[in-house]
Amino acid sequence: RWPPVTMAATVIAAVVIRHLLTIPDYRIRFDRMLLRVPVFGTLIRETLAARLTRTLGNLLENGVALISALDIAKDALGNLAAAEAVEAAALMAEGGAGLSRPLAAAAIFPARTIQLLQLGEEAAQLAAMSLKAADIHEEQARLMMQRLVALAVPMITIAMGLAVAGIISALLTAMLSLNDLAS
Repeated sequence: RWPPVTMAATVIAAVVIRHLLTIPDYRIRFDRMLLRVPVFGTLIRETLAARLTRTLGNLLENGVALISALDIAKDALGNLAAAEAVEAAALMAEGGAGLSRPLAAAAIFPARTIQLLQLGEEAAQLAAMSLKAADIHEEQARLMMQRLVALAVPMITIAMGLAVAGIISALLTAMLSLNDLAS
């Protein structure tokens, strides 16, 4: 009786959520919420920092102006909250305020990213420091993924064991009830 209602409610909820995520205000809220999720938020932050710094470093290294490079890099992020922070930083940098302070104020990217970008600005080596930051963040994200997978394996094993135990108990119950009917 309840499974069809539950399935219908799940499908309707998925369609409504998917539609809401096409609206920029809801998408920014959702992206900010994702960044606050305990374990996965940190992984997302590392990934965003790696994308930003890799894209920025490659563009700057190939002669693209900082403001244009930031505009391109924000489109590569895939997270509207982070893209909004990069856009604000680009506006501040255009006014001569630098890049690292506005990014730090947004509190989206890891402190390591901000420190390396600040060091790159001060040393006039923003492209090289961005690429170094990208290497560090990619390595951190890879290590975090390995840890999450290592934690997931025992949980999956236990879940599979419980599923098999449930199937076996259902079969045994059916066989015993047939035995009772035969007696």
